[in-house]
Amino acid sequence: MTIESLKNGSGVKATILIDDKPVTFCLGLFAKEKLFQKEEGELEYEYGFLSEDQELYTDNFYSGGTTGFGRNQSDIHPVIWEGTKFNINGRLLVLVSTDLEEINRIARQQQLKAQDERAEWIKSQQEKTRKFNELPKEVFLFEEKGIKFYLVRSEAEFNPHRSSTIRHYVSVEFVLPDGTRKDNLRLYDFTTKDGKLQVRKFFGEFKWLYGDIAFQYNEKMAKELLQTLTHMFNSKKKDYEAVLK
Repeated sequence: MTIESLKNGSGVKATILIDDKPVTFCLGLFAKEKLFQKEEGELEYEYGFLSEDQELYTDNFYSGGTTGFGRNQSDIHPVIWEGTKFNINGRLLVLVSTDLEEINRIARQQQLKAQDERAEWIKSQQEKTRKFNELPKEVFLFEEKGIKFYLVRSEAEFNPHRSSTIRHYVSVEFVLPDGTRKDNLRLYDFTTKDGKLQVRKFFGEFKWLYGDIAFQYNEKMAKELLQTLTHMFNSKKKDYEAVLK
C-alpha cells in the first residue's frame, strides 16, 4: 500500500494523559516486517506514533471524547526494542524514520513509483483491448439441421476511471435456415458450477426459442448438440480470452 505524503493539517504530534501525566507522541514511519520485502528493494510502509522517549507506541488517535481527541489506554503499547524493531501484537515493525522531511521524501518516491506502475498497467490494458478488437468478430463453429452456429464477440472497452476490468463478451449466435440470427441462448446458463451440462433446461429453452426447428430434436439429440456446441465454443473462446490475460 502506498503511503500518502504529509499535508498541511496532518497530525504529527499529540499529547495525551497516561496515568494522569501528559505524554507526547510523535509521528514515525514504519516498515512491516512480515511484508518486509515483496520485491527487491520494496518495503511496505505505515504510519504510527512513538512517545518522545520511544517507550510507548500507538497506531493513531481517535476524534471525540472529552477534549475532542485521544486514545484508549488499552491501545497504547510498551515498546521492547530489538535493534530498530519491536513487536506489537504479533506484528514486527521496523522504525524507518521520525524525521518529517525524510518521511515526506519516501512518501513522494512511493507515489511517483505508484503513478508509473499505474501508467504501465493502463498501457497494458489498452494494448490487450486493442488486440481483442482485432480478432474476428465471428467464427463459424459448425452446422446442423440447417442451423449455423457461430462464436461472436463484442467490442472490448476499457475505461480506467470506471473499472479495472476490460468489458467484453464472447457468446454463441445461431443463424436459422431463413437467415434469421439468434443470440439469446447463453451457454453458461446450462452448465453448473462443477461443469455438468443441464440438458433438460437447454432442451426446454431451445424449443421455446426456435420452435419448429427445435422440434426436430429429441432429448438425446439435444444433449449431443449441447455437448458439441459447448466443446466447440469453449475451444475457440480460449483464443479470445488468452489475449486479455
